[in-house]
Amino acid sequence: MEVWAAVLSALVQSRGHPRPEREYRFHSDRMWRFDLAWPALKVAFEREGLATKGGKSRHTTNAGYAGDIEKYNAAALAGWVVIRGTTRMIESGEAGNDLLTALELASGRATTLGE
Repeated sequence: MEVWAAVLSALVQSRGHPRPEREYRFHSDRMWRFDLAWPALKVAFEREGLATKGGKSRHTTNAGYAGDIEKYNAAALAGWVVIRGTTRMIESGEAGNDLLTALELASGRATTLGE
């Protein structure tokens, strides 16, 4: 498991949530997968990243970006909450806080933001 995924997994488990499924395929007709997913709660996490210096990422092309939008819209229409974060957001704790809030709301441990 990549370091960023292990960090988020440990964080949510420390709060009593189950370990996430990695590369969870959420759509029966498409090959779309979530980086981390809690299928019983319909909560997912996607790590977003741009190409590194000299590198390329399909996410930074027009077609790749449009494909990501299609994926996230399909997920929302199927009832999924998808939290997205960059490496910097994971390192700062912002992404973990957002993910914990989504899991707390989905599990009924919180009923509004900020509880």
